[in-house]
Amino acid sequence: PRPTLAAPIYAVVSLDPAIAHSASSRELLGPAPSPALIAAHSPDRQVNAATPPCFLVHAEDDETVAVENTIRLRAALKAAGVPVETHLFEKGGHGFGWGRRTISKPVHVWPELFLAWSKTHGLLG
Repeated sequence: PRPTLAAPIYAVVSLDPAIAHSASSRELLGPAPSPALIAAHSPDRQVNAATPPCFLVHAEDDETVAVENTIRLRAALKAAGVPVETHLFEKGGHGFGWGRRTISKPVHVWPELFLAWSKTHGLLG
């Protein structure tokens, strides 16, 4: 069965060498993957109408995973008609999660945004 929703947070969703997290790509696909292998294992290239609604969050100053990953995934979701909510924050870096180090930055509100959004998709009562 399909998940009710998905929430890729600062996720590697493209293995396109132009934007991929190089260590992730190398570990998953090896040192010289073919274009077909890259496409087959890039979630942004696998989106279709059956993809669950998505909640996306990324910080534009993320130096580990390029924000372009989230931007590309959003474009693919919109093109497939999949409901998507996206929050791009100016600051937050990578790995902000639930951590206390972001409490003074706007990115710290993402969990509340997710909870509110998830209610609209039937996850929480």
